Order: sequence, then C-alpha cells, then structure tokens
Amino acid sequence: MIRYLPLTAILVGIVFGVFRFYKLDRIQKLLLLHLLVAFVVELAAAQMAIEGNSNLWLLHYYVNEEYLIFALCFYWGFENSILAKYILYSIPFFIGFSLINSVFIQDLNSFNSFARGLESLLLIVFSILFLIQNNGSQELEKIRPMHIVSCALLLYFSAGIITFFSVNFLIEKIGAYAVNLLWTVHLYLCMIYYLIYTFSFWNYRRIQKY
Repeated sequence: MIRYLPLTAILVGIVFGVFRFYKLDRIQKLLLLHLLVAFVVELAAAQMAIEGNSNLWLLHYYVNEEYLIFALCFYWGFENSILAKYILYSIPFFIGFSLINSVFIQDLNSFNSFARGLESLLLIVFSILFLIQNNGSQELEKIRPMHIVSCALLLYFSAGIITFFSVNFLIEKIGAYAVNLLWTVHLYLCMIYYLIYTFSFWNYRRIQKY
C-alpha cells in the first residue's frame, strides 16, 4: 500500500492541473506534462514490482525527461539572465552524460546513481540560486510557481541525494532490508514532494503570464 503513496499524490496533482489547465502559464503546463509522465512511470514501476520484474531500467529514461523539464522551467524562470543560457547548455550535457552512464558504467539493470546524483546536485543549485535571486521580489505573483517548485525540489533532492549516490553501495554492504527501509522513507518523501508541487497549480489566480 505504501508503494502507491507517490502515485496517489501525483494523481491529485494531475487532477488539479487539468481542472485549471486554461489558467496555467507555460511553466505550469510543462510541470503538468511532467506529472503525467511521472504517473505513467510510477504505475509501470509498481506493476513490474508486483510481477517481480526489475523496474530500474525505467529510471534510466525517466531521469532525462525529468531534468529536461525542470531545466526548461528554470531557464524560463531565470529569463534574461546569463544563468538561463548556462542552464539551457546543461541539457544536452546532462543527457549525454546519462546515456554514457547507462551504456558504459551503470547498465539498465542497476540503479543509475551517477546520473541521478548529478541531476540532484544541479537542481539543488538551480533551486537555491532562484530562491536567493528572487528573495523579497516585488513581483511575487510572477515567480510564485517557481518559488513553490524550487522549495519542493530543494526538499526532495537534498534529502534524496544520499540515497541516489549510495544505493548500489548500500545493497552490497548492509543488505536489502536496510535499503528497503531507506526506500520506504523515500516513498513518503516523494508523496510530500508531489503534494507541494501540486500547490503551484492551486495558486494560479495570483500568477501572471511569463
């Protein structure tokens, strides 16, 4: 049952996003697209787990879509800033690194901790920089969606980065039970993350167009 907590939270976000679709700006619509992809991936992963099949290969594809979506959101959020250009350049760099990692370093049957860890570091940095740059901004209505998403990303990836970097090592050193316990905590964190994420759709009335 715990396995379906993130899936439930994602579904709540999709319902809110679809219900208010015509009031959303381009960043929020992109975030809604990501929730739809996340729902399909989570559903497929849960089904594979029930059937006793490995679902790790899904993350090798999902991490690229996830980074692409959030990098574009920050690119628009940092619009007219020199940082926006570097964020845009980081997209092909990251996807290239992820593909090389999947082919030559961590195959599709293992957790892609290097790509997941790098994604976490980059999104943590982008989130911190965005919150610092827009702290005390008078244009709160304009930046509210990215404020909320940045907080969600900062919470989720800061807490999850230890898991992403060390899960393969932990399986070898402390056994599957301890790792399963760690993933259970991670599932609760995912649920909180997606619920905070959903709040960016709820506040559409105070949001200006980007």
